[in-house]
Amino acid sequence: MPAIEANVTNDDVTETQHTICKIATEDVVANARATVTTVLTGACKAKAMDEKFARLEKKLIKEFADIKWLLYNILEQQPDYLKNIQNANIYDGISDDYLSPRQDEINKFNNTVQNLSTSNG
Repeated sequence: MPAIEANVTNDDVTETQHTICKIATEDVVANARATVTTVLTGACKAKAMDEKFARLEKKLIKEFADIKWLLYNILEQQPDYLKNIQNANIYDGISDDYLSPRQDEINKFNNTVQNLSTSNG
C-alpha cells in the first residue's frame, strides 16, 4: 500500500473518516478501505481553548481588581457616605397603603384578556 504524504502538523485540528466496503457476488469478492483526513480551518483544539479561557480569566480578574480599587478610592474620598449607607435602614419607608406604579398597572389590567374573550363570545 503506498504511503500518502500530508502537510498535517500536531497543531492542526483534523477530522478522520474511515470507510470499509465489501462487495460479494457469486463470481467476485472485493474489499476496499479508505481513510480521509481533513484539516479543519478555524477550529481550536481543547488545549488552545483552555489557554484562551485562562488568559480571559486573568484579564477579567485584573479588570475586577481595578474596578474594586476605583470603588475603594471613591469611598475613601467620601467616608461619610459609606457611614450613611451602613447606618441606613434597609426598609425603604414606603407605607403598606402605597401602591407602586407597577402594582397599580397589574391591578388595572389583570384578568382583562379573560374578560374580553368572554364578553365577545
